[in-house]
Amino acid sequence: MRCDPVLSQGDLGGTRTLQKKWTTFQKARLECSLPERHVSFNNLRAVFTMPGPDWRGTTFYGIFHAQWGDVDVSAVCQYQINDVKKVFEGSYKEYREPSQRWGRYTGAVPAPRPGAV
Repeated sequence: MRCDPVLSQGDLGGTRTLQKKWTTFQKARLECSLPERHVSFNNLRAVFTMPGPDWRGTTFYGIFHAQWGDVDVSAVCQYQINDVKKVFEGSYKEYREPSQRWGRYTGAVPAPRPGAV
């Protein structure tokens, strides 16, 4: 799994209750792929969660879909919640409006780090 958390300023926050306020939402993209075949499944269709003895033992499965021409394909990828948690300890990305691209966030990481408390 390769994901980068995202810092979002001014995110609408779902029902717009946080509109026009500084808000931080951590987001990460789950990646399901067969790198040796250069195949990526980029559309998450469903998630199934299998609880462990405590939250650290939680496993979840994502059902992904992709389409290449006339061919529809699906895949199931497995993730451990601890692996997902580690993703949010990494570096951030931000959306750069002028270039309309995502890039590595180079500013100071907020303290306390979002999601740490």
